[in-house]
Amino acid sequence: MQPLGPQGREGKFSLGFTYNIGFPVGSVHDFTSKTSGLGFEFFGKYWVMEQLTIGADVDWQTFVDSRPRTTTQIDHGAVTATAYNSVQLGALRAGADYYVETGTPVLPYAGLNLGFAWSTFETSAADITLYDNQESFIVGGELGAALNFGKQVPILLIGGRYSYQPSAEFLDTVTDMQTITIQLGLMSP
Repeated sequence: MQPLGPQGREGKFSLGFTYNIGFPVGSVHDFTSKTSGLGFEFFGKYWVMEQLTIGADVDWQTFVDSRPRTTTQIDHGAVTATAYNSVQLGALRAGADYYVETGTPVLPYAGLNLGFAWSTFETSAADITLYDNQESFIVGGELGAALNFGKQVPILLIGGRYSYQPSAEFLDTVTDMQTITIQLGLMSP
């Protein structure tokens, strides 16, 4: 089998999607620390050159966690309860990916992206629910591999992405939103 690499893609479009498993890191980890399999991404890429794409995507990730029972001081009293915390993160990004030709069906790639993101933070304890919607620019980087086994076969994508939203804040706990996402998906040939 002759390795295909990206030959012949220059000037073409590819569409795809990924299933995302997210890990909250940084200050948001103190708010919700659970790994989440509730994520996805849809994207379109244009092959500017044989090894370079530019494109756009929309992605979504949800994190849900229950925190240990604690007592929290509020005006004129205190509440002792278990807090149920959640974060929903959506983003619209533009980015570029560079694919390294290896002479095999495996094409390692690295990419950078930036865009607009919104996050909805919510915490519920006893009969009290607090929530806030935050908007921020988002910047990220990713590393992965595209597995290309034939000209008419969808390309398998395996990768990881780091994302950072500097101005997504909630209560005194979250000062920014950072995530690491493991991605598994398909892209049109």
